[in-house]
Amino acid sequence: NVPANQLGQAVGYVGNLPLFVSQERIVGHITPIDDSDSKKRRLNLLYKLDNRYFSTLALALWRQSLGADGLIYDDHLNNWLDSPKWYLSYGGQPSPYYVPVNENGEVLIPYHNRVQTVSASKILNKEIAINDLAGKFILVGSSAEAQGDDLVATPLNPRLPGVEIHAEMLSAMLDQS
Repeated sequence: NVPANQLGQAVGYVGNLPLFVSQERIVGHITPIDDSDSKKRRLNLLYKLDNRYFSTLALALWRQSLGADGLIYDDHLNNWLDSPKWYLSYGGQPSPYYVPVNENGEVLIPYHNRVQTVSASKILNKEIAINDLAGKFILVGSSAEAQGDDLVATPLNPRLPGVEIHAEMLSAMLDQS
């Protein structure tokens, strides 16, 4: 039961090849919102397309890591500084973990530069021990302009690899859990 104002409305879908989609693999939308200056500051937590719901990649990863089976929307405000929230849920019961959103279901991207980036070449060349990656979330993205230019403008960086938006979002979600 998702309030309509909390959903981004998708007009199309580009997804993974079926070979890469399974219950063990996490998928989520990766579409930040362009502000009037073309910078990325916000994400819709949920999009709807053809009666299907898609959460952000970060939210999907966070939910799975904590074993949450759903989301519960709460628009009750406790004071004038409060905002609506999406709570992770277990068996239909809200957990203490939530993401604050605005009246349109958008979350501010918390750019804190807390994520570690590693070049794929360092992994492929075994400059980083595989054990050093154990227990960590690994998001793979591109910073190469020849790979479709997934570099986006943010308030802190005019050419940030798009995957880092989702890494920053995931980091903020994990900080409370």
